[in-house]
Amino acid sequence: MHDEHNGQDPALSELREGLRCGTARLRLNQTDLAQRAGLGRTTVSEALSPTKPAPSPETVAALARALRTTSAPEPWHRTPDLEHI
Repeated sequence: MHDEHNGQDPALSELREGLRCGTARLRLNQTDLAQRAGLGRTTVSEALSPTKPAPSPETVAALARALRTTSAPEPWHRTPDLEHI
């Protein structure tokens, strides 16, 4: 499914926005992120660019590790059950 506004898959747009937010949260530029991820700066630039094809799963995984995130929520990130408090 493509986003009507920019012709992209909404999941891809969300992925790229998450990567940009993670990069901003850690106050990294693309060169810093590339070094942390073990990727080339061009690879990182293209992964973040809405005009480029989707990054490979390996690139996404490397970026997620570099930003200290995962591609799926971890069990310890669940909202605690507050009914027992």
